[in-house]
Amino acid sequence: MVAFENFRMITENIEGYKEFNIDRNWYKNRKKGLSAVIRCFGDERWIGPCIESCLPLFDEIVVVIVKIEGDRTEEIVKSFNSPKIKIYKYPFALDQVKAPVYKSKFEQKIDALSELFVSPYFKRGSVHTISYLTNFGMSKTTYSHVTPQWDADHILRPEFATEEFKEFILSKDHIRVAGYNVVTEDYQYLSEKSPIHSIHPRFYKADKYLYFAGNKYLLDIVSYRSSIVQLKMLENYFLFPIQQILCMKNLILGRDVSYDEPIYFHTKFLRSDKEIESDTRFLNEEYHRQFRESTKKGKKIDVKVPDFALKTPDDYLTKNS
Repeated sequence: MVAFENFRMITENIEGYKEFNIDRNWYKNRKKGLSAVIRCFGDERWIGPCIESCLPLFDEIVVVIVKIEGDRTEEIVKSFNSPKIKIYKYPFALDQVKAPVYKSKFEQKIDALSELFVSPYFKRGSVHTISYLTNFGMSKTTYSHVTPQWDADHILRPEFATEEFKEFILSKDHIRVAGYNVVTEDYQYLSEKSPIHSIHPRFYKADKYLYFAGNKYLLDIVSYRSSIVQLKMLENYFLFPIQQILCMKNLILGRDVSYDEPIYFHTKFLRSDKEIESDTRFLNEEYHRQFRESTKKGKKIDVKVPDFALKTPDDYLTKNS
């Protein structure tokens, strides 16, 4: 009986905050178009360029903000004064932010499976998990296709902020895309260790089997996430059997595709010392070491960089004053 809890989205939270419960029918009666969910955790440095880059592509942008003291993300988002943007404040601390624990991928998988099958904390759903936050944001979208992980440190390349690219997205059920891991402020040099932000599912057609699951180590697992790699993971057949069947169907029909050219700049490795000091993950020496290794300059690229990518938070906050 425990495993069957994982075949659907958790819509009621264990803490009893009814205003943060999720509508079970969130995926129904949707108009054709593309929605994004941007989850913010003290992201004032990049949220302006992020939104400015993707505003032309998306029909709707849902911004879910976890308030960090002194952070001006909300003010910057409001400065766009766009009817496309909806802001939701999420007043709960997240366990992932509070737990700077480094474990191997094998250890993470064991913990994740244990959590899925035995943890009442996960089974019943908690507002303190990033998966619940993501599902909450996704439930506030209204269009046929959703991008639940368009992160605040993703800056869409101008070549893809077009109606043509949107129509391509709307013609598929799942699209996996990649980004450039840039390490210099001019966006011209890539990380030597990790030049490409790996091809990852970003665009989905909304339906009842699309939801995020887990707490610490499954925060990036989507139940209806397709690819050959997912089909090879035996645990998925036990955890998400219906989704695996749909995954195979999409692959056979060509409705699940991988877009190989990187479509965005990933600015994770451009963090300032101040941002690093405020992120508890850097308290872990191994995480910090891996991050520093990834910031070493590697290959130069020659792609168009929009002027707004170089803007600062103050540029957005003073534009209307």
